[in-house]
Amino acid sequence: MADKRAFNPVAALANSRVGPALGLTIARTVPYRYARRLARWLADRAAARSGSRLVRAVRANQAVVRGLPYGEPRLDDAVCAVLRQAAHSHLVLFRAVARGAGALKEAGCLAPEFEATIRGAMASGRGVLVAGAHMGSFDVAMLTLGERGLPAQVLAYHNPEGSYKALNAIRLRFGLDLTPISLAALRKAHRRLSQGGLVVTGVDRPDPSGEDLEFFGRRALMPAGYARLALQAGALVLPAACLRKGDYGYQVVGGPPIEPPQIADSRQGARMLAQEVLKQLERIIAEHPSQWLMFFPVWPESLPQALP
Repeated sequence: MADKRAFNPVAALANSRVGPALGLTIARTVPYRYARRLARWLADRAAARSGSRLVRAVRANQAVVRGLPYGEPRLDDAVCAVLRQAAHSHLVLFRAVARGAGALKEAGCLAPEFEATIRGAMASGRGVLVAGAHMGSFDVAMLTLGERGLPAQVLAYHNPEGSYKALNAIRLRFGLDLTPISLAALRKAHRRLSQGGLVVTGVDRPDPSGEDLEFFGRRALMPAGYARLALQAGALVLPAACLRKGDYGYQVVGGPPIEPPQIADSRQGARMLAQEVLKQLERIIAEHPSQWLMFFPVWPESLPQALP
C-alpha cells in the first residue's frame, strides 16, 4: 500500500502557479506576526509528510551536510528547520514585493566587503560572475543587487514550471534581466561580462549533465557551465549566499573572489574553478545548514531508495 505521507499537499500548492499569488495575497492582507505563524504552521505540515519527494530530498541533503545517517532522528528537526526557513524567505519576498522599494530595503542588504569587491572590479572594467548558493533568500539577494544600483543578468533554469514560472514573473516586474539558460542567454552573458558587467547564477543545484565534483567529501554531478563562461570572458568569480539576519531581513555575503585559472586545457580550468567555488560554498553551508534550501537530492546514493 502506498504511503499516504508520500503526497505533500502543502508542497504541491507552494510549487504550483497559484502558490506565489496566494503568498502575495497573504503578505498584503495578513499582519506580519500572524503571517509568520501561518508560514511556520504550513512548513511543519509539509515536514510531517516524511515520505514525500520534497522531505526525502531535504533529509538526504541534510544528512550529508551534517554528517549523519539518513535515519538519524535528529534529522526530523533539521528538515523542519529547513522548511521553516523556506517559508520565511518566501514571506519576506512577498512582503517586499507587496509593499514596494521601502520594504525591499528593509528586507535585504549587501555585506560591505561583498559590495566593495563587485564595485571595485566593475570600476576597473572587469566583469563579475556571482556564483550563488540557494541559501536564505536567493530572490531577495537578486532584488537587493538591483536596488543597490548593481543591475545583473540572472541566468535562470530553463523550462520553468509551476511556481518557478510565477516567481519569474515577479522577478521581471522588479526589472531583473532574467534569462533562462540557452545559447542566446550565454552569449549575452559573455558580452556583459566582457564589458565589465554583472551576471548572477545559482551553482549548487545538481545537474545530470554537469561535472563530477567533490562536495562535502562526496562526488556529485554539479554545474560547471558558469565556470566555462567566466573563463572565456576573463571574469572575476564571487561565491555568494544570502543569509537570514534577524526576524525580518537578509544579508548577501561572499567568499574570497576567485581568479579563473590560466591553463591551456579549458575544460580542466572550468573544473578547477567550479571545484573552488563549491569549496567556498561548502564552508558557508556547513556554518548555516538550516538555511540551505536545496530541494533536489544532490547525492542520490544517500537516499535509502531511488525517489519515485
